[in-house]
Amino acid sequence: MSLTAATGFLDQGCDASQDPWYLDDGVAKTYCATHVCDSNVQTSLNLNLCVGSKNGILYAQLGGNFGQSCKNCSILGSYDTLQCVCLDDAKDLWLWTTLSLNTGFIYNWFGYLSCYDQHQTDIPVSYYCKDVGWQPNPNDQDNCTNPSCQGNQADAGHVSTGADAGGAAFASNQPTAAPVPN
Repeated sequence: MSLTAATGFLDQGCDASQDPWYLDDGVAKTYCATHVCDSNVQTSLNLNLCVGSKNGILYAQLGGNFGQSCKNCSILGSYDTLQCVCLDDAKDLWLWTTLSLNTGFIYNWFGYLSCYDQHQTDIPVSYYCKDVGWQPNPNDQDNCTNPSCQGNQADAGHVSTGADAGGAAFASNQPTAAPVPN
């Protein structure tokens, strides 16, 4: 991962309380500080890249594809918790379950909401203080761990896409059985 697991995206300049923080078909969208220029930019992350479901329990996992077995997902009022109804492995019981998203597996990478070195660049970040089209190199480390960090975080060349795979599983909260709304 690009940052220590002790800090999450809300500790690194992402403002989930600001519109349009929301979850749309498994894609979380919010605003984050670029850590390069003094600006906030809109960013998104498909949580299927970093959240899985096993036996009805949400957990952090690279390529977890939680959307295949979960539904009725939402971000709770604290802006750091994903809540879903997920199917158990026997496929006969739906369970309400939650997962804290601000534990470090989701983080701010130069303004991109990211997880496990997966940087979705489908909404390109514009760095007004850099040359037109400048993007950080996918291998660059964003060492900023606080929202006020700005300046010369990256002096990489012009790169538009790319990602490295990696990561480890994190523990999740325990689910509770509940009726599933229609």
